[in-house]
Amino acid sequence: MKRWKRHSLLPTFKLLRKKRKGLKIMYHNIQSLKKHVMLVQNDKNFTSQDILLFGETWLKHDEAVTINGYSLVSQTALPFISKPQGVAIFVKNDIVNKVINPSSAILKDKSGRIDMTWITINKKTIIAVYSKPKSSLQLWNKFFKTISLVNKRHVIIMGDININSKNKRSFSKFQPLLEKYNLHLANKKMISTHKNTALDWIITDTPLSCGRYASYFSYHHPVWACKIYSHFKYLSIYLSISLFYFFMFFCFRHQ
Repeated sequence: MKRWKRHSLLPTFKLLRKKRKGLKIMYHNIQSLKKHVMLVQNDKNFTSQDILLFGETWLKHDEAVTINGYSLVSQTALPFISKPQGVAIFVKNDIVNKVINPSSAILKDKSGRIDMTWITINKKTIIAVYSKPKSSLQLWNKFFKTISLVNKRHVIIMGDININSKNKRSFSKFQPLLEKYNLHLANKKMISTHKNTALDWIITDTPLSCGRYASYFSYHHPVWACKIYSHFKYLSIYLSISLFYFFMFFCFRHQ
């Protein structure tokens, strides 16, 4: 705890607290939200985000967790006993009225289980996911099919996939699924655990800026994402408007 407090003051992650266009999103496999919620609450790098996604919340259906300034809009929970499962989405109170169609699902087969919960906001579908290790490709195909039925464009999926993207063999088996649904891994090979594995993925069809934060209370590091806005796009708009006014001025002078 002393180490966490000391390092939380360092300006290394100042970028996370800067104002940006578009949504700022962070996912963390928190390994018990109830136990660690105050550490999140007191960390400005977390509370500067518009949307917080959590995996392994370990919450039971009758447990409530609050984060000041945020609303819990969607989650999966366990019926009776706390286990290393569950996902949740918190949205800042000043934009929570923009959230539509919050929903969740739990997909299972003999190989494993995938917890998923999602919202649509600003025409983008944001999904938090946690998969148990060794979930089959057939189960993942069902996951992506579910997402495609919700929204076929502007999708951001963040979560603990429990597949190491640094492992070429493991990733090569999964990659055809991403291609099938016109998605890509935005943070390929980004280390997200204390054992230097890349388990926490950001899957999308949208250009994103992404990175990793630090965690001293979980085996996993948080990962963050923010939409990239093209300066060329705005330059094109500016030039179009300038040419329009130049044309109008030219016509007026020659009347």
